[in-house]
Amino acid sequence: MKNMQIFTFHALLRERKCDILTLWHCVEVKTMDIAKRIRELRESVGENRTEFSKHTGIPVRTIEDWESGRRTPPEYIPRLIAYQMEYEKLVKKSKKG
Repeated sequence: MKNMQIFTFHALLRERKCDILTLWHCVEVKTMDIAKRIRELRESVGENRTEFSKHTGIPVRTIEDWESGRRTPPEYIPRLIAYQMEYEKLVKKSKKG
């Protein structure tokens, strides 16, 4: 996936569809969107980072790095976490009713 993104970036630059600063800005915005999404998922279940780490099996430091934007998870990670949260909600609901 990363190689495909690099190829796409180079193709855009080569075809002069955008300049390097615009392209870098797009990458930065995407990173912050993912960081925000991870934080929103954690907050939606009312957990702090330590609790969320135990809940998902993701190291605390990794969650901290993702939320701060120091590191970016693969694009599928927020979706997987969201699916896990939704699945747990449905299981809890089915046990009640």
